[in-house]
Amino acid sequence: VVNSRANASLRATLWGLTRGIPPLVVIQNNLLSIHPAVRVELTEARDFALAIIEGTCNDQQADRAYSLLVEDLLPDWSEDWLSAAREQFRQLRLHALDALCVRLAEAGQFARAITVGLAGVASEPTRESAYRALMTAHLLEGNRMEALRAYHAYLTVARREMGIGPSRQLEVLFQAALEDAPVRAITPRSRPDWHDAEVSVHPWLELPSLLLHLDECLAAAVPNARARYGVGPGADPYRGLYVG
Repeated sequence: VVNSRANASLRATLWGLTRGIPPLVVIQNNLLSIHPAVRVELTEARDFALAIIEGTCNDQQADRAYSLLVEDLLPDWSEDWLSAAREQFRQLRLHALDALCVRLAEAGQFARAITVGLAGVASEPTRESAYRALMTAHLLEGNRMEALRAYHAYLTVARREMGIGPSRQLEVLFQAALEDAPVRAITPRSRPDWHDAEVSVHPWLELPSLLLHLDECLAAAVPNARARYGVGPGADPYRGLYVG
């Protein structure tokens, strides 16, 4: 009885899907397929993501691409069969958001770039590459303090969630913000100068001497650092650069 009811419900649903203009599905013999005129947003989103990553997405397509890449696949569904497809699309869209943020910034479209960058950070707050893209956009626009704000935000999350510090790539952007150097002209050093401080535990824990050294570097490079972040010689060493 249950199977007969299920089959009847399926037949009624398929009949309804074929009544539209154009129909949503096509039934030919024993084959069921989506009508060619039906646009599947997941397919479109994947195509846009690959085009962005490969550098073939034009400016006219950027807004449409962004609208399709800001959310995960069926975020409110919890079925097991969806997990792999959702994670695959998630990774693709996050890489595309990072690339789109940098591309728009390089084209001088800073407001759009930062909107995309913030969407990437919001999608996965522990993903460092999203912060790197956002910092790059800020630095290309000349907003060094905004870049430092993004850097501090990542450090707060990384310390709280994983107890880790930034990668060399993020440190390069941090140096660019402090030194007022062109973001693409900075060459990573094997170890930044402020890593030379003698420490006996993890360098990103709250170490007064190391943080004071960092504070002095920031205060010297950014004149209004004390007013903005409360750092510099004489500041509370436990506040350091970790502002939330």
